[in-house]
Amino acid sequence: MASLYADGLRGAAGEVRARAMLAEAAAAGDTGFFVDLGSRYGMLDKPAKAEAAARQGLAIAERVPAVPSGTVRTLLLLLGHALIQQQRFAEAQPHLERALALAEADAHEVSRALHALAENHLQQARYAQAEALYLRALALLEKENGREHALVLNVLSQMATLYSWSQQFPQAEAMYQRILAASTKSEADEANALSGLAFAYWTQGHFSRAEPHYLRALAMAEASEGPRSAKVATQLNNLGSLYQSQDRFAEAQVAFQRALAIVSDIFGAEHYRTATVLNNLGALYNAMGRYDEAATLCKRSLALREKLLDPDSLDLAFSLHELGAIHVHQGHDEEGKRYLERALAIRERHLGAGHTEVADTLHVLG
Repeated sequence: MASLYADGLRGAAGEVRARAMLAEAAAAGDTGFFVDLGSRYGMLDKPAKAEAAARQGLAIAERVPAVPSGTVRTLLLLLGHALIQQQRFAEAQPHLERALALAEADAHEVSRALHALAENHLQQARYAQAEALYLRALALLEKENGREHALVLNVLSQMATLYSWSQQFPQAEAMYQRILAASTKSEADEANALSGLAFAYWTQGHFSRAEPHYLRALAMAEASEGPRSAKVATQLNNLGSLYQSQDRFAEAQVAFQRALAIVSDIFGAEHYRTATVLNNLGALYNAMGRYDEAATLCKRSLALREKLLDPDSLDLAFSLHELGAIHVHQGHDEEGKRYLERALAIRERHLGAGHTEVADTLHVLG
């Protein structure tokens, strides 16, 4: 467990030992060590550390010609995924494209590389490019494993997300229902599908259909991982957004505050997940007319996102939009306009002029 030692969880002596292990692995050209280390950091939701491990492994591969192409491909995928988690999509793209090129010689690995590259397009709202890659991965996986294999259900879940985000709701619902009908689905598959269906219903304004799905997904997360897990925080954040849409402000505040306490405890004050909940709680206070509190939270969220995320990130646009709206509501029109125009530029670039998020920003701009 080199990653645990490296984080100092075993004290100073453990950290010294971890650094020695890293140096030994680098000197020996042991790329497998860095594959393992990067994978562990990925599972611990520490993308910056996963990125560093993957880059160290790739640096070894550059100077040791005998490193197998499969190992290089794995390191590239680890690096790409770590960059996606940090919303550094432009940086991730060439690594994922190179991984796919290496995978083309191995039919069993092509689908994994296709899936990773599709996710990078999806996160940038490049829906057509993502859909084409997902469909290719889905066809390969169904042919090799059947229609209900875990890998197939994972691709279906991502495609359903794509259809929800691109406002193709019938297609999204069909994908989620297929997952829920699968006899092989895991509890995680079921919870993700329920949450995804809830999002699709909520986005269409079907609040009464969304709430029971979110509540069931929350109950499943609490039962499987306890009351203070990252999955519980995600579902609480979802519920808070739903309640806010219905002007159920007191319930939304409880949900967001509980989610914020959990993510702050698990990930710390300077994490992108913490920034998300800060922004959502600030948006709630804005809707409630508590503008000073809203501005404080949204400024914290914006500062974190500007520090942690790609400058063209859609999540950054959310913070810019919300802070701009708060300033407008306070009568600070010029200051608000500066934030809103930045948000609008990002949203139009990624989503197109007809998207509802673009319309929201234009509406606040007047």
